[in-house]
Amino acid sequence: MQTLNIVAANPESARELLDALSEFRVELVHGSNGSYEVTVRLGGSDREIIEILSAVEAYVADGGRAAEIHLDGREYVMHPEPAV
Repeated sequence: MQTLNIVAANPESARELLDALSEFRVELVHGSNGSYEVTVRLGGSDREIIEILSAVEAYVADGGRAAEIHLDGREYVMHPEPAV
């Protein structure tokens, strides 16, 4: 099954990500190096991926912090909009 993984900066941001993505099939994974990743199991539709990324974008905009996303062996970083 395909997954989308989001690296959390700390336990608090991991919990916030879990809350932001609670409508999806999501779980928290503790890495052996002390890291936290929020993993979202994907059902296969592009629409679902867009909805998940929209929820992550809202999380990023609310908290003013970046999110590191891993999907299909690629790494992306979503940054908040700069303040004007």
